Amino acid sequence: FPSHDNKIQDLGETEALVAMCHKNLLGNTELRQKMLNKHGLNEDTIRKFQLGLHPATKRAMIPIRTFSGSIADIRSYRYDAESGEAKIVSQKGAQTQLFTTCDISKETTVYVTEGEMKAMLLAQLGFPAVSSSHGAQSWREEFTHALRGKDVILLYDVDKAGRTAARKRCIELYKAAKSVKNVYLDCVQDIQNGDITDYFVKKHRSPQDLRELVAKTPEYVPPVSAPTFTFCTIVTGK
Repeated sequence: FPSHDNKIQDLGETEALVAMCHKNLLGNTELRQKMLNKHGLNEDTIRKFQLGLHPATKRAMIPIRTFSGSIADIRSYRYDAESGEAKIVSQKGAQTQLFTTCDISKETTVYVTEGEMKAMLLAQLGFPAVSSSHGAQSWREEFTHALRGKDVILLYDVDKAGRTAARKRCIELYKAAKSVKNVYLDCVQDIQNGDITDYFVKKHRSPQDLRELVAKTPEYVPPVSAPTFTFCTIVTGK
């Protein structure tokens, strides 16, 4: 597994800060309700992943930990981002991490999605999930190695960027994983940038619905290359 032991360098972002922001969020009923309404995340999940609320920036805080448990990044999310302002940002200089909701070494099947909030929701519903920490395009080769031998289920967004990233991920994972499924969430295609959160929160689908959708999704098989032909000139006698 990748080590991901590069701790963030900003001395202000420490375990103490994570604990303080977490306590601040637990005392903020309005934001906890917003997390439930928008992301489907309940209080148990907030506590499990030590989600927080920064008192100065008013951003929701998502600690990103290494496999050894140290903090490699703290992602901050603003619900009321103004025009031109990033909704979600990482610490300066933080390297892309594989955000995990479980010990993936003990799992035979792992779900891959776009974003930490979505991975946490899947985990809350009983699906061991991971996500790259800087968006669908931010995948590293070592993440592929971490999923070697697993049955990998891709649950990417239904927009163009999500489908493009999912196809690329299939190619990358095919030779390492035991199997790969690229699941299309057809019931959210009427929602702009529809995703797995919409599947559960807006469409009110159940975990069993997702299991059935995964079951009927065929395993990814690389496209067969077009055959090549060699042309030759046949000379016949007169």
